[in-house]
Amino acid sequence: MKIPKIIHIVWIGDESKTPRKMIDTWRKLNPAWRVVVWGNTELRKTRWINRTHINAMVSARRWCGAADIMRYEILFNHGGFAVDADSVCTRPLEDWLFDSQVCASMENERVRPGLVANGYLAAEPQSALMAELVMGLAKKTTVLDDLPWIVTGPKYLSDTLSRLAYANITYWPSHYFIPEHFTGQRYLGHGHVFSNQIWGTTKGMNDRLVNFHV
Repeated sequence: MKIPKIIHIVWIGDESKTPRKMIDTWRKLNPAWRVVVWGNTELRKTRWINRTHINAMVSARRWCGAADIMRYEILFNHGGFAVDADSVCTRPLEDWLFDSQVCASMENERVRPGLVANGYLAAEPQSALMAELVMGLAKKTTVLDDLPWIVTGPKYLSDTLSRLAYANITYWPSHYFIPEHFTGQRYLGHGHVFSNQIWGTTKGMNDRLVNFHV
């Protein structure tokens, strides 16, 4: 089985603020891929295993946490490549990127060593890792006991990978998809850069992404 050519992007909440220009960069540069945007309709109609946790995140307006939970279930059910909505594709995706059952980007090797970013996460359908992530969340009594990046995001993903000693995974260097970290650490090399991460949630910019100049 291979990772299907589907790019998944989650944007829930105020759909008038959807960063369509940014999302369109993924469509324009990757015509062989199908881009699926998961919005409020999909949130409402899909039968989520972790519906209770998603609703809790939505009620708390922790949109990124709800998106994390949705992302794992989407990748388990459909497979493909999940990317953050606040990202701009700068180079067509290459087939050689997707060479394992799961592929994921490091967040930043210098300022966040060992932390795996869940904002650029690819998987085959029904992968063991996505199943573990989904069921691990299902066992939690709450997802509001700490910040989303810890409970559902990169820390949760990284801890799960470490606990499982998961081996069927390719770790992409951070500069492929996150060449500039929110701390200001920048990649200045000449290697492949496929996207830029804008850090909308971290920088409090999500309401302004709709007007972001691409």
